[in-house]
Amino acid sequence: MIFTDFLTTAALITETESPTLFAFPFPFHLVFAVISFIFFIVSFFRFRKPYQLLLAVGIPLSLLLWLADGNRNMYYGIGILELIILLLALITNIICKPKNKETASEAAEKAEKTEE
Repeated sequence: MIFTDFLTTAALITETESPTLFAFPFPFHLVFAVISFIFFIVSFFRFRKPYQLLLAVGIPLSLLLWLADGNRNMYYGIGILELIILLLALITNIICKPKNKETASEAAEKAEKTEE
């Protein structure tokens, strides 16, 4: 209930005289971009998966739309750049799958070798 009240209040606070392309005002977009950047950077340092680094860069790049100021070429350019980053993230996620886990017998053999 509180969350819906927040969204209702946020909708009332936004610019009412001229509707824009954006669903949220700039401060919300900025906060979401910073949170996602921090999340994906931390995830990248924990798991070392390249798609996390691509998304850590790609999501904050969406803030460039605020600089476009009605320039259609810039909108399309940023959209194409975002699409390329998302496709690269998908491809690197597929390519960089974790290798099969060792079987129990291989793990036991390695444990015996390290004991010697």
